[in-house]
Amino acid sequence: MIVLAHMHVCIACRGRLLNDPTAILSTRALTPTEKETLQCLKPEDFITPDTLSRAAGIPVSDLEAYQDEGVVRLRHL
Repeated sequence: MIVLAHMHVCIACRGRLLNDPTAILSTRALTPTEKETLQCLKPEDFITPDTLSRAAGIPVSDLEAYQDEGVVRLRHL
């Protein structure tokens, strides 16, 4: 959730993920399901918190709750 919330607010990390998801995610301690979800995201999924949460299959309230965490803003990929 931290990675997803960070990519929603950090355009640079979002671009890195969208350009080469395999390289970015291979160094992260994520479950196979989490990696698959993140690899399938497209630029249009990041338009709003609602579109991102639907693409990731999580409640929008969870995404919004994590965006207030300091680690989300500092955890660059």
